[in-house]
This record gives sequence, structure tokens and C-alpha cells, in this order.
Amino acid sequence: MQKINSTVLVVVAIIFYVISMYCFMWAMSSVSLSFTTCSGEHSVFHEVPRCRWASIAGYGFWGFGIAGFTLLAIVVYRRVKNNEKST
Repeated sequence: MQKINSTVLVVVAIIFYVISMYCFMWAMSSVSLSFTTCSGEHSVFHEVPRCRWASIAGYGFWGFGIAGFTLLAIVVYRRVKNNEKST
């Protein structure tokens, strides 16, 4: 049962990393497309909706990246813990 859970966690972590990379590309694209419109200022609370997307995508990048790292850390912890029990 433990291996199935670890496998699921690894798959979900990989999905989170893919989403994180997508958010990073989205943020870079949003910054470059809206730089002149927003005068280089991007914020979640900006008046112009186009100026919000880069910040939202940046939060998605960090959020999904940290979540993926946390899931992989849990998998590594479980494997180390199981190896200690075996020896």
C-alpha cells in the first residue's frame, strides 16, 4: 500500500511541476506583452486587468512549485524511513 501511495505522490508532484513550468512561461509572456501598457508595474490589485495576469501566474508558479517539492520530500522521507526499518 505504501508504494502505491508513493507512486501517486510522485505522479502528482510531476503534474504540479508541469503546471508550475506552464505558469512560469505564462508569467514571462504576460510581462513582455503588457510591459508598455502597465509601465512595468504588475500587481494582483492593478486597475488594468491585463496587468494582473503576470502576478497571478507568478503566484501559480511558486505555489505549484513548492507543492511539488513538498510532495517529493514526503516520498523521499517515506523511502528513507522504510529503509531504516529494513536494516
